[in-house]
Parts: sequence; structure tokens; C-alpha cells
Amino acid sequence: MTPTNASLGFLDPAKLSRLGADGQLISGDAPTKEVPLHTALYQTRHAARAVVHLHSTTFRGSLDAARNRSAAPRCADDAVLP
Repeated sequence: MTPTNASLGFLDPAKLSRLGADGQLISGDAPTKEVPLHTALYQTRHAARAVVHLHSTTFRGSLDAARNRSAAPRCADDAVLP
């Protein structure tokens, strides 16, 4: 997970926040406040192997998903990295 106050243009892989399944920090810098979002997704979608979300003003899927769970965007199986 991206650490708190990290600049996406200058990410250092050694500083990425590595978290356990319980959301506790394993290594790296302190994670963002979005840990509960990621942890909740892993707890409710047991087959999930990664969580990717955007902070784009043009991406409205997350707003639709918040209003209507059936509208949640889904990735194709072959779009998930191993």
C-alpha cells in the first residue's frame, strides 16, 4: 500500500507499506488512512488477491458502487496480476 504522504512520482519500493491480513503493518512506512477500505474488501471478497482504487475525478464507478452494491465495478479474471 502507498505510505502516508508518499509522492506517486517518487515511490521507493522499500518504503511501501506491507500489511498483514488483519491490516497491521508488517514492514515499510506507515500506511495511508485507507487501510480499513482495503481490509474490508479482502474480508468480504475472499478470492481477491489485490485491491486497486483510484482518486480520479472522472471515475464515477466507486460512487455508483457506494450507492448501489450491484453496480460495483469488477475486473476480468485475466486482468488480475499473479
